[in-house]
Amino acid sequence: MVLAIGCVALLGWATKPAAASPITFNVVFGSSGFDVPGGPVGLVLGDFDITLDPAVDALSTSGFTFNNLNIFIADPIFSWSAAADVLLFGGMANGTGTAPGTNDFQLSIAGFTSGSPSILNFTYSQVGAPAMYTASTGAVFVTPLAPVATTPIPAALPLFLAALGGLGFAGWRRRKAVAA
Repeated sequence: MVLAIGCVALLGWATKPAAASPITFNVVFGSSGFDVPGGPVGLVLGDFDITLDPAVDALSTSGFTFNNLNIFIADPIFSWSAAADVLLFGGMANGTGTAPGTNDFQLSIAGFTSGSPSILNFTYSQVGAPAMYTASTGAVFVTPLAPVATTPIPAALPLFLAALGGLGFAGWRRRKAVAA
């Protein structure tokens, strides 16, 4: 009886769902109208990959890879709010995640993981003039990248041990029945 309860407990532990894990997203964005002296001119566009846990708020200076950007981002950082589903990305003063730094760019995306992302604003700042230009027009596309398939060895081990225990128990019962 104890062995049977142990096998059931082992099977229950092995089939427990995995916790949420980080996902990598590819973000492609663009906006026009950035005719700021000394700053980006005309069309601002870019493409970057970012890794975050959709269920957990984050403020990080890592976890992203620039692919193609025609803008300058100093001290890159991202701020993620899971409850609001808003990603703030770009160069942000002092790592606070709230304001663009000097000669810097910032992008705010609403509905980041909802399947219908939209631009809240683009901001560009220059020396001596934070937030020189802000726009809320443009397009953004957010695509989750396929995770690398993994072999669930830790989950398979308890199942294997439970099967061995069951076979051992069945053999023991058969030997006991033959002996009697």
